[in-house]
Amino acid sequence: MEPRRPKHKQAPPLEVPQKELERALKDPKSFVFPDADAKRAALLSGLEDADRLRVVHTHMSMVFLLPERVYKVKKQVDFGFADFSTLYKRFQACFAEVQLNQRLAPDVYVGVVPVSMKRATREICVRCDDFWTPEKSGNLDWWLNDQFGEIVEWAVHMVRLPDDCTLLHRMDQGELTREMLDQVAEKLVEFHADARRGPKIDRFGEESMIRRNIDENFHQTTSHTGVTVSEPVYRRVKELSYMWLKKLRHAFEARVESGYICDTHGDLRLEHVYRLPRSSSKDARFVILDCIEFNEQFRFGDPLADVAFLSMDIWRKGRPDLARFLQQQYLLRAVQNSPENADLFTFYAAYRAVVRAKVCGFRVMDPTLTAVRRVEETQQARCYWLVALELLSPPAQRPGLILVGGLPASGKSNLSKMLAESDNTLVWLRSDAIRKELAEQQATENASEEGGGSASKGEESFDEGLYSPEMTQRTYDELLKLCGKHLRKGERVVVDATFRDPIQRQRFIAAAHTEGALFALIMCECDREIIKGRMLARKNDISDATWDVYEHMEKEWHFPERDTMAECGVVNTEKEKELTLRRAQVFLRKVGLL
Repeated sequence: MEPRRPKHKQAPPLEVPQKELERALKDPKSFVFPDADAKRAALLSGLEDADRLRVVHTHMSMVFLLPERVYKVKKQVDFGFADFSTLYKRFQACFAEVQLNQRLAPDVYVGVVPVSMKRATREICVRCDDFWTPEKSGNLDWWLNDQFGEIVEWAVHMVRLPDDCTLLHRMDQGELTREMLDQVAEKLVEFHADARRGPKIDRFGEESMIRRNIDENFHQTTSHTGVTVSEPVYRRVKELSYMWLKKLRHAFEARVESGYICDTHGDLRLEHVYRLPRSSSKDARFVILDCIEFNEQFRFGDPLADVAFLSMDIWRKGRPDLARFLQQQYLLRAVQNSPENADLFTFYAAYRAVVRAKVCGFRVMDPTLTAVRRVEETQQARCYWLVALELLSPPAQRPGLILVGGLPASGKSNLSKMLAESDNTLVWLRSDAIRKELAEQQATENASEEGGGSASKGEESFDEGLYSPEMTQRTYDELLKLCGKHLRKGERVVVDATFRDPIQRQRFIAAAHTEGALFALIMCECDREIIKGRMLARKNDISDATWDVYEHMEKEWHFPERDTMAECGVVNTEKEKELTLRRAQVFLRKVGLL
């Protein structure tokens, strides 16, 4: 479908720079209705004349947000894989976006409307509700309108949905449930069953095409090493990607032969899935926005890759259990029982993580990006690279953060030591050692400032010296900094500290999620009389915690709420050490870190 502009002998078409267009469309008065002032007033209700519309930028579009509507304009760019360099190509992309997205959100994508400019005054307006049709396209008066001017751009008209209805919002609020994911799985099964199929589409599921996509990913991200991904992580993800590709080549062929390959969504992320609330006439329903419209190579493929994209997003947010549940429910509802489906999900999820890392990396390289956005995009890219590594690696080699907490002498240091000795990939960070290093550093600095002297060593009570709030905060800050350093290199870290303060626990959980690492918290517990005996028997131990320190900590102890901790395990350390280690290892296998 194309806009057939009638030929005429007037001046050449107007061109509008992107910045001029954005500046004009931020003004609510730029949105007009032919002979419908009342309708315009209703559209802009709640906005004062002085208000400027909020505009959201993606690397391909400018999105103008009105109270109940959205107008999306393609940027004048050519990335190779997406070419919007001419007005005609931008119309094609707008038209395709509406047609394709009406499959999963028919009431949201309304149509394509023109953006016009008056040649004499360069006054720009969006002709709201003046939707393109083939009949209008052949009418010169529609293209060169006396009232509004000449068409210089196109916009996709959408209904605006509440931001707090996305699954991303639900996830961030801890409100994403298995029931919701089961309903999403049901919708996707129906969507994929009805999707277009054919020989042209089938070839996008073949091993050769998948290899081409992987080649392209790593060719385009070579320059990202040292910027958004460490060289060891990049190298391991690349090696593992090709290893999995070879391992699954027969599975790819079987999927093509079974007729599964189809016209999918292609960009199925948490932020694109909306759960709209119940109304008087309808139950809660799901709509899915923003499919790939600009390149069939990214949209044609195995429907498992669609589901894998969404499950990867859930995994990235620290809920691998929910990611696996979504996959299981999809297969159950689609009645697909091949034993290789689990491996296909893993491969496609990692592939999608690399694609997202690549896109974030492209943004980081954009010289027009603000410093704040560059930091955010860099962190996002690092997270996606680490998620890809986690998915492709055997569980015992996955990057991850293991916190081992508990009261003094509860056995956390012994357990951490045993975990590190039984797994040479684990980096052991011990709070007592960090605390001592920081204290010695401080003593040296104080001695230098005071012209000599040394710190005296002796027993210190709770909230003093080594155990003062200031020193405790410095210790956790340093541990957190070291965790980030090791995780960014794709390493596995065990942190040995009390973690009595829920705020400190949440800082480490947030860091793991930000970096894209799996997370586990093991809390050690033990009878207090056994703990007292352990303290009395200590000799040459790095910890200076006394019974006084223990009793004060015990009074202020905040045990993790199991219903708010996705991956928290309790290990009793009263029995022999080998049994304690086995209990911890069982838990780590459960969370996917062994």
